Amino acid sequence: TPFVIRYPGHIKPGTSVNEMVMNIDFAPTLLTYAGVPVPEDIQGESFSKLLEGKKTGKWRQYMYYHYYEYPLSHKVAKHFGIKSTRYKLICYYDPVKSWELFDMQKDPKEMKNVYHDPEYQRVVQDMKNQLIKIATKYKVSEAVQIANSN
Repeated sequence: TPFVIRYPGHIKPGTSVNEMVMNIDFAPTLLTYAGVPVPEDIQGESFSKLLEGKKTGKWRQYMYYHYYEYPLSHKVAKHFGIKSTRYKLICYYDPVKSWELFDMQKDPKEMKNVYHDPEYQRVVQDMKNQLIKIATKYKVSEAVQIANSN
């Protein structure tokens, strides 16, 4: 999701953030800049330090998403997934059930599903483990249940 922000004295013009930031991070970031404590029940993380060019220690290595809008306008099946800088694991679960894994370094256009490729089985398991961990953190029990069942 594109995000444009200007805050003279805090964010240098032309700053670009390459780390994985999600839309759930917008509210905590804006609250941080407003000087308001971020409530503990907010799922996102403030990325104000990234915007200011400060080292944050360990930042997010995986990004979770969930698409619920089937069968509305886009007619894309319900699915959830997780993305790292190299891989994307997707689980379609309604009305079809299938998994996809893409190696975005070797296949940046995501044309070859390598989910069943024996060479990628360790990656599949690692990505599923991260997916379960993050879906548990965000309390998405449906995704945890589906990921654990395969």
